[in-house]
Amino acid sequence: MLRKASYIIYQVALHPLRHFPGPFWAKISPLPLMLQCRRARRSAWVLEQHNEYGPHVRIAPNHISMTDPRAINEIYGHKTGFLKGPFYEDKIPK
Repeated sequence: MLRKASYIIYQVALHPLRHFPGPFWAKISPLPLMLQCRRARRSAWVLEQHNEYGPHVRIAPNHISMTDPRAINEIYGHKTGFLKGPFYEDKIPK
């Protein structure tokens, strides 16, 4: 029980993404996003979250959705410090 409480406290109060608004359950679990994907409502749900919380929304513990077009260059621009996932490498790990 203490482990679960520690995890929740970390995700809500100490995690580097803690300052981004979003639904409480999405901050501590990927389950809300997964359920919306399963129901084929992911895009609609994310749009609803943006309507409620603004242009930057935490939709899972390690996932931020942004609608601000200025963020594209900051994230995907040259020498930004953001790393691309294995999907973009020559070989995808199996």
